[in-house]
Amino acid sequence: MKFKKIVPVVILTLIMISMLTLAFHIQPSRASGTIYIRANGSIDPPSAPISTSDNITYTFTGNVYDEIMVERDNIVLDGVGHILQGTGAVDSRGIDLTGRINVTIKNMETRSVTYGIYLDGSLNNHIVGNNITTDNGHGISLIWYSLNNSIVGNNIVSNDWGISISYSSGNILSGNNMTNNKYGIISQHSFNNTLCKNNIIANTWGGINLNNSSNNTLLENKIVANTHHGLSLWNAARNNTVFKNNITDSFWGILIAHSSNHNNISDNNIANNDYGIILDQGVGIIDSSNNFVYHNNFVDNTHQVSVYSTSTNHWDDNYPSGGNYWSDYVGTDLYRGPYQNVTGSDGIGDIPYVIDVNNKDSYPLMKPYPWATHDVGITSVTTSKTIVGQGYNMSITVMLFNYGNYIENINITINANSIIIGEINNIDIASRNFTIVTFTWNTSGFVKGNYTISAYAWPVLGEIDETDNTLTDGWVVVAMVGDISSDIPGVPDGKVDMVDMYEVAKRFGINYPDPRYVANYDIDGDDKTDMADMWIAAKEFGKIDP
Repeated sequence: MKFKKIVPVVILTLIMISMLTLAFHIQPSRASGTIYIRANGSIDPPSAPISTSDNITYTFTGNVYDEIMVERDNIVLDGVGHILQGTGAVDSRGIDLTGRINVTIKNMETRSVTYGIYLDGSLNNHIVGNNITTDNGHGISLIWYSLNNSIVGNNIVSNDWGISISYSSGNILSGNNMTNNKYGIISQHSFNNTLCKNNIIANTWGGINLNNSSNNTLLENKIVANTHHGLSLWNAARNNTVFKNNITDSFWGILIAHSSNHNNISDNNIANNDYGIILDQGVGIIDSSNNFVYHNNFVDNTHQVSVYSTSTNHWDDNYPSGGNYWSDYVGTDLYRGPYQNVTGSDGIGDIPYVIDVNNKDSYPLMKPYPWATHDVGITSVTTSKTIVGQGYNMSITVMLFNYGNYIENINITINANSIIIGEINNIDIASRNFTIVTFTWNTSGFVKGNYTISAYAWPVLGEIDETDNTLTDGWVVVAMVGDISSDIPGVPDGKVDMVDMYEVAKRFGINYPDPRYVANYDIDGDDKTDMADMWIAAKEFGKIDP
């Protein structure tokens, strides 16, 4: 499918311009009340509400109303729940770690500064368990080759930018809560950073923005209800891995634009967005191609995907690994194999999910990824006839598939309307494999009329998803013997007349598996249309259903 592209280029331009402001390296003048932790371990001024007994661990003794400049490496600065309150002055810094190595900042709250915690050319520092909230420009800022720092378990709320990263690499951002900022995380010209298990919720412009940033890993983040986009890969953001994230309830779930190529987007849940994923040209006619998008769940997005016309991307991981799950996919799973032309289910749709002429998922998944450890489903229920004479037999064929990782032993029941007409027990199915079972229904004792045929697979031990354990396949008419047609071919009319005789005679001598064979006219169900069927119809000729 292809949806009309409604992304205003001016909006994307504004995003890019706003992100470029991170590139400027401004050295502000220090506030007159700045507190220093000097390289020799002393606190300057000594009257500052910070104490130490060993020149290693520094502890707040009260709230701080000044900026703190750290000049010593290998220390711990513990706020023990106190507040560092700024004045909102331009370019102010709550904690300045310029050039620092192995400093831990923990258990404090910073307010009303341009940079809550500022790392410039800083290595191996640890920012842990802080509340960085209310009117900071940047909650935490890492710039100019700040390397291998860890930002863990912080609560970052109501700032302009929650965490900003510029020209820095090897940093780990994990377990942070970023809510109600303008942007959750912005990364520019930064590489090999890891963003994992963060909660990035309800930020007004975007959740995560990677601008000209490559080889980063985004893993198991909760990216929810960010107003414009959950994740943006922008301006030559390349070779990033986006894996196992939950990206929901935004306008764009994932935006990939302006020559952002060779990104791997896999195992993500992308749901309830206006656009699940959009690949756009951005500013100028530069498309984003050769991205790999597979094993994702696209669920109930208003538009699952939109692709700029010249972009060509990879939407599956070939056979048998498969592509993505699309909640609006309408194909069946009756065939298997690379060409989907061999009888039997394989958990992959028989026809591609077409996005546009250059983009298609050749192997769409029939169930959300990953498949459960224990999970079975019925993939088809077919009947040998749609009309059967009362008292005669017909067959019902059920195809089952084992999505799980273990051999399963399955029991099924088959129903006509709400009546159980058969049970088949102890059906063994190997992992990721199918089986076909056939049941013969003798219609003796069943009143004439329409019957809905369904099959039910009893859940196996440990099975959670039972939505596909029941499948219904249309209806069967139990009719008066010999009443197999009417003025509408294939529809009984309650009488046996020349129309019925003609339909049998027309197929005389056509036997299964001839493609012209129609089981409805094989009245006795012996896989051939012959004199026996003619005789049955003739014997009932002239009868009218009371």
